[in-house]
Amino acid sequence: MRRKIVGPRQWLAFALFTLRWWPRFGMHTLKKNKAYLRGLEHRSILQLAQQFVAEDIHPLLFAPCVDRVRNHLAAGDKIVLLSGTLDVLAAAIAHTVGVDHAVGTKCTVESGRYTKDPPLLHPFGITKKEIANRLSHEFEISLDDTVALADSHWDLPLLEMVGTAIAVRPDSALERAARKHHWEVIRPEQRWLKWPGSDQGVYKRRDSGSL
Repeated sequence: MRRKIVGPRQWLAFALFTLRWWPRFGMHTLKKNKAYLRGLEHRSILQLAQQFVAEDIHPLLFAPCVDRVRNHLAAGDKIVLLSGTLDVLAAAIAHTVGVDHAVGTKCTVESGRYTKDPPLLHPFGITKKEIANRLSHEFEISLDDTVALADSHWDLPLLEMVGTAIAVRPDSALERAARKHHWEVIRPEQRWLKWPGSDQGVYKRRDSGSL
């Protein structure tokens, strides 16, 4: 979002939110803090989010994950992007890779403008697990038949509840958990080949020195 849309009023709201809600949310306050959107038009942020994703995010999407998503789509699987990012950004990213469902951070909007209030929904940590559980009932899909991809140890509650967990460019804590649970790990330095005949997006590692 190259346009300057966040001014002194929004930064003040951000600072006051941090002071007001730190006693309740602790170190998660900054993740929940979307008060920098205070007073901004939802319609404008939606348009900027779509532009930002198309111009800046899409070229940077991690190719092995995009391929994995597209293989699941081709197999007819239902996919949901579950992210702590702003819901308009999550929806734009999902649309870019052909995914119909996205759940992101939902903020209060009144008269078409964002307020300074805490998010109505913030998919982070244990909340992602709760949302995934709700979606499994809504879509009538067993969690044992569910695949989850994540890059942070904060997603462990989600990963530990599904049938197949995949760590993508994991942080050190998630890397240790993946090793412990024998989860698949996708790293940025790896090149990936699709297994012959696979319709489920199963990949094997190709060492950089071999063909």
